Amino acid sequence: MILLQHDYHHVFGPQSGAQQAFNPTWIIVGVLAALVISAAALLLLRRVRILRMARADEDVFTRLCNANGLTKHQVYLLRRMYHEMKLDNPLLLFLVPGTFDRYEPTLAGKRLALVKAIRGKVFS
Repeated sequence: MILLQHDYHHVFGPQSGAQQAFNPTWIIVGVLAALVISAAALLLLRRVRILRMARADEDVFTRLCNANGLTKHQVYLLRRMYHEMKLDNPLLLFLVPGTFDRYEPTLAGKRLALVKAIRGKVFS
C-alpha cells in the first residue's frame, strides 16, 4: 500500500505533466525551423524558375550562349534578364540590342560590368 501511494504521488504529484510550468521553447524552435525551411524553399524555387525557359527555346539559347563564348555566370545573368524583363522569347537577348539598353539602368557595380561584357560579346 505504501508503495502504491509512493507511485501515485510520483506520477500524479506536484511535478505531473498537467501541473508543470508551460515551456514555449519547443514551440518557438519549431516555428523558427518552419520559417527557415520555408525561406530556403522559396529561394530555391526562385532560382529554378530563373533557370527554366521553354524547351523549344532552350536548345537555341544554349547554342547561342556557347557560340558567343559566354561563361556559366553570364548565361545565368542572361536567363535572369529574360525573366525579370518578362520577355516573350529569350532569343531577343541575342537579336535586339535595345533589350540591354532597357536593363542596364537597373544595375550597378559588378553586375552592370558583366552585362556590358555580355553585350560586347554578343553584338561585336
